[in-house]
Amino acid sequence: MSTPKFEQEKKDLDKKSRSDQPGRRKADYALLFSEARYRALFLDNPTMIFTIDANGTILSANPFGASRMGYRAEELEGQPVLNLFHEDDRDAVAEQLLRCVKNPNEVHRWQFRKIRKDGGVLWVEELAQAVYDLNGALNLLIVCQDVSERKRAEQDLKEQDALLRNILETLPVGVWIVDAKGTIIHGNRTGQRIWSGARYVGIEHYGEYKGWWADTGKSIKPEEWPAARAVLRGETSLDEEIDIESFDGARKTILHSAVPLRDTHQEITGAVIINQDISARKEAEHTLRRREADLRKAQEIAKLGSWTSDMSGRIALSDELYRICGVSPETFTPTADSFLNLIHPDDRPAMQAWIDACSAGEKPGELIFRIIWPDGTVRIISGRGERVPGSGDRQTHLAGTAQDITEREQAEEALARSESAFRATFEQAAVGMARVATDGRWLQVNQRLCDIVGYTPDELLALTFQEITHPHDLDAGLGSVLQVLAGDMDSYSQEMRFLRRDGSIVWINFTVGSVRDTDGAPAYSISVVEEITKRKRAEEALAEKQLLLEETNQYLEQRVAEIVLDSRRKDQILIQQGRQAAMGEMIGNIAHQWRQPLNTLGLIVQELLMTYGHDESYKESLETNVKKAMGLISHMSKTIEDFRNYFRPEKEKMPFNINEAVATTLSLIEPTFTNLDIDIEVIEKDVTEFNGYANEYSQVLLNILLNSKDAFAESGTVKQRVIVITIFKENNRSVVTVADNAGGIAEEIIGKIFDPYFSTKGPDNGTGIGLFMAKTIIERNMGGRLTVRNTAEGAEFRIEV
Repeated sequence: MSTPKFEQEKKDLDKKSRSDQPGRRKADYALLFSEARYRALFLDNPTMIFTIDANGTILSANPFGASRMGYRAEELEGQPVLNLFHEDDRDAVAEQLLRCVKNPNEVHRWQFRKIRKDGGVLWVEELAQAVYDLNGALNLLIVCQDVSERKRAEQDLKEQDALLRNILETLPVGVWIVDAKGTIIHGNRTGQRIWSGARYVGIEHYGEYKGWWADTGKSIKPEEWPAARAVLRGETSLDEEIDIESFDGARKTILHSAVPLRDTHQEITGAVIINQDISARKEAEHTLRRREADLRKAQEIAKLGSWTSDMSGRIALSDELYRICGVSPETFTPTADSFLNLIHPDDRPAMQAWIDACSAGEKPGELIFRIIWPDGTVRIISGRGERVPGSGDRQTHLAGTAQDITEREQAEEALARSESAFRATFEQAAVGMARVATDGRWLQVNQRLCDIVGYTPDELLALTFQEITHPHDLDAGLGSVLQVLAGDMDSYSQEMRFLRRDGSIVWINFTVGSVRDTDGAPAYSISVVEEITKRKRAEEALAEKQLLLEETNQYLEQRVAEIVLDSRRKDQILIQQGRQAAMGEMIGNIAHQWRQPLNTLGLIVQELLMTYGHDESYKESLETNVKKAMGLISHMSKTIEDFRNYFRPEKEKMPFNINEAVATTLSLIEPTFTNLDIDIEVIEKDVTEFNGYANEYSQVLLNILLNSKDAFAESGTVKQRVIVITIFKENNRSVVTVADNAGGIAEEIIGKIFDPYFSTKGPDNGTGIGLFMAKTIIERNMGGRLTVRNTAEGAEFRIEV
């Protein structure tokens, strides 16, 4: 703050203040220092500083600020501050100034454009704060910094960034940017077009991009993608061929490259990934390979090889020509001499003359010659060739083809023999044969055809196919002929009628095949006529017998239906007999279940008689005994209801619980079995239901249990009698097994126990229909299976529904 001007003012103040009072001198010095500070902070500050009032009028501007705007400080004082700003920014500046006024003591920052006096534009960054002056008025202090260079640099940077982005977006390859963690942060248009979109995900979600290594077909894991390897391991990968599935489902092939990005400290900051869609190229390569393969296949099929030879005698053969010559590229080196050695000695002079003519630029045409294979096989070859003038970088050379025509030559010989044989066959055939023109005229006929229709050859040749065809068969016959001639079918065969010369009708089997000329147009047809009159008469007789047989079958079907219906009625009778047979057993069970309750009732009644009038508590005893009696009566009534339900006939299938059916059946017989020391154990592995006849199912269980009871009675040696009933599900079917330890069923009769009227018991103990009807109920009525097998201890019946 010590300047020459300040030092001079200080000296003047010292002289003046010697005569002043000490207090005045101190105040003068404070004022001097304050002014010096003001000049340092405001007037001499190399920063633009402005003060404005609350209405936006400039109160002051420091010299540096005024000069940067092209003004003197006094020129700015009293002007609206908005006049210094760019017209497009004034509204925003006014809004910022108002916000500053409304929030005193807060510092506000903004960047706008200011207009110099000479019209130049300055970008400025301003700090503003509202403060109160000594009079309490609210003013704004604004410190302004010229940031034009920075803004220009930022603008240049933006333009460069825009240019780079434009270049990036217009590149013909896909470009992707990932950050240091591998998160995809940008993909250009080409990249997104290749993938049909973009997924800006991290490495852990790279699986959203579906890719396979082209050489192995193995799916690419997230951490195997080149981008992941670049940021995780610093790897650079170039032109890795990958098959991808884009987000729209299209399959493509791309070349995939990734390069890690590093900072000045060689730390990885991200990676650049390049995708190049080579699907079209791969398709073109595939097409080229396919065409080359097709050409090779076509040459193989046609047995047509190709060759070239430069003027120095170096020869190149196609794969097919190696095969035609009977040699292989591994063992044969093609030269003029080695090739001539393959040719039959008698044909070598002609071949040499042919080669000389080609070399001279002549076109000698086709040469037929023979080649001898190493194994001695002789093949006949058709050769063609000519000299090809040079063009561009291709020199003059010879080129040609060689076709193996051995089979063709053999076929031509065979054709000549065939034509001779055909003529002999045509004339001597046992069936009628003819060549027929496309308009139906007979062109050539054999004698057998004349015999069939009763005409001489000359008479028949003067007629047409239409004239000797029965009118009822003409349309169908002509339609088929036209289809053959049109090429819709190769041949046809039809049974039809011809009109003989004497007016009689002859049945024939008429077979027609088309013969075409070299242009593919129908030339004529070959017709074969076989007389089938006798066969047709036999067929008519057979049809009459067939009709009789069908009537007989209908009668038999009706009788079978009646017999089946009668059989079903008998089955119902047998089922009822089975129920009645079981009823006797049930009556015994009822008697056993009622005996104890009846005895108890008797004792209760006697007790009533004994206590009547002799006991003061008679009324209480009476009530107790009545309750006991009613309980016994209720139990006996329930027993009657259970047996009534068991024997009630069922007319239609109803859903029922198999576990409950087992429990109901056991409730009917348990007292009897307990009395016989037979323990029944029920194992319920599952709760099962079935849509069928519950009572019939219970009857089956009852028959099986009674059969086990009888088996225990017959064995007589089992100390601990046990029947185990198991309920479970298997393969979506309900299964109940009933197993006992009564010793089992003899092997010689186990296959017969389900036969009707088969019984091992005496005539007084069984009818032999119980197990037969059980199997009928399960398998016929309920569509299930009933089987039996022997176990280590006894027999096991298995019910599946």
